[in-house]
Amino acid sequence: MPKKPDSLTIVYEEGQNKPMYAVTGAYGGTSPDGRMVIVHVYTDYGTLPSIEEHDVAEDGSVDLKKGHTIRRADVTRQVQATLVMSPEAAIDLSKFLQERAKKAMVARGKSR
Repeated sequence: MPKKPDSLTIVYEEGQNKPMYAVTGAYGGTSPDGRMVIVHVYTDYGTLPSIEEHDVAEDGSVDLKKGHTIRRADVTRQVQATLVMSPEAAIDLSKFLQERAKKAMVARGKSR
């Protein structure tokens, strides 16, 4: 019978197109069958107007300081990624994030 190894080595490799997202929040729930956890991470930012309209004067000039802005909404919440994981992975990720968040808050001079 082969001898059991004393250790296991794991190599982390970054994908060529690995994105980095600023995340301001998350929402989600469980999959329809209740077996997986689904988390949508998002970024909030002020919404850009969908269109901006300016009046043209008789002489053909446009005063960009005067005009009509048509807004869409106050805030855009853009989903950056959707994570699907087992409940066990979700618990492990939660612990990992909480531990790192506490360290970061101490480094910033804040504690919870």
